[in-house]
Formats: sequence, C-alpha cells, structure tokens
Amino acid sequence: MYYIFSILLALSTFNSSHDVPLAIFDCTIHKDHVSLLLHIDALDIQKEINTRVDDQSFGVYFNENTSWTLNERDLHFKVESCVLEEEHYSVSLLAPHVESELHFLSIENTIMNSVKEHSNIIRLHYHDTSRSFRMHTGRTSSTIKL
Repeated sequence: MYYIFSILLALSTFNSSHDVPLAIFDCTIHKDHVSLLLHIDALDIQKEINTRVDDQSFGVYFNENTSWTLNERDLHFKVESCVLEEEHYSVSLLAPHVESELHFLSIENTIMNSVKEHSNIIRLHYHDTSRSFRMHTGRTSSTIKL
C-alpha cells in the first residue's frame, strides 16, 4: 500500500501543467494613450516564443498575435518593460492615440492559443468604467462598444 501511495504522490507532483492556464491583460484607455499591463506564465511564454524572452522578442510575438483597434484606428503598442517576476512575466506596453471620443475597441488575440485550455482575460478600464471578458481559442476576436 505504501508503495502504491508513493507512486501516486510522485506522479501527481511531477505534473507541471497549470490548473487554469491564463494571461491577464489590464488595458486602460487614457486621454492620449492606451496602457497595457500583461501578466503571463513564464514557462508557457518561453516555450511559445522559443527564444530568450525580452522586450524585443516579446514585442515581436505580441504584434504577431494581437491586433488592437480604437475607433477603427490601429493601436501600435511598444513594450516599455518585460520583467520576470517569480513564475510570471510582467509586461508593460504603451500605444499613443488621438481620439477625443471613445466608440469601439476591437481586439484580435491569439496569444498562447497553442496551450491547451488557455484563456486571455481582458480587463478594460476607461472613463469611470471597468469591464472584463475572456478570450480563448473559440473566441479570438471581439469588438467592445465603449
């Protein structure tokens, strides 16, 4: 019995998969720019990018796997910082915009869709409003009325 319990315990601790694989995108629309703070699992993004994760490599990956449009004008995000914090990368991105009124935000996002059951949680903040929604392999694009 002890032998079977030891094997089961070893197998359960050897499993390196996450309970809920996800990335969190905190997006704030300011008067003259959009800020994005992204928290993403370090091991998953390292496997996905397949090279050293830094400002440049993450910026290329981000731009290849997302598209952000505010009032039908493309937002061009630039990585301000990409910092490893324990088991996650914290990535800060900024995009300028010149819109005085906010009508629609369109997002296409396939970041980490190769990871089974991965979700991208988008937290959107604008004016005095906060909203959240989930993107995944079955929902890679969304348009939000602001």
